Amino acid sequence: MITEQEITDRLDQTINICPDIPNVTRQSGKVRESYIYPNGTRAIVVTDRISAFDFVLGTVPFKGEILNSISDFWFEEMDKIGIRTHHISSLHPNVSVNKEAEVLPIEFVVRSYLTGSTITSSWYAYQNNDQTICGIRMPDGMTKNQKFPENILTPTTKADKGGRDENVSREDILARNTVPKDIYEEAESMA
Repeated sequence: MITEQEITDRLDQTINICPDIPNVTRQSGKVRESYIYPNGTRAIVVTDRISAFDFVLGTVPFKGEILNSISDFWFEEMDKIGIRTHHISSLHPNVSVNKEAEVLPIEFVVRSYLTGSTITSSWYAYQNNDQTICGIRMPDGMTKNQKFPENILTPTTKADKGGRDENVSREDILARNTVPKDIYEEAESMA
């Protein structure tokens, strides 16, 4: 059984993997610590802290290590199929080193099933938005948790801190000039 002191010690150790260094900017988040270096790289420490609804609730031992390992795996898989990312390496089980990059203000959700419980879910859209999500009309006669005949790709905007993501159609993203068409199409193709 892990004691409370061992958990506290692990949290302190995780946060302090990258100590304060001159000319390095430190940014603290709910579950991550970032260190931005003058050479254009960023070290991201994934801590064991957990959060929900913008509140830190506590810690789960080894959570950061596991999440960083999962991310590392998928960055390697993306590299194998020629998709470039910001990821350079993982120096420590909790730390990844990345190139500074501009965040794409949209994300894609690839949906295989009619499911979910939030207002951005396909099930909510099916029940409340005329069976339409992100400009895509879903088939008639479906039931919750049923597999779609084929996967659908639904873009969302990335909310500012404290805001909520918004389902949005491809046409709206391009009309709003949220991202240039060529970048949108490249991201869509990758997804």
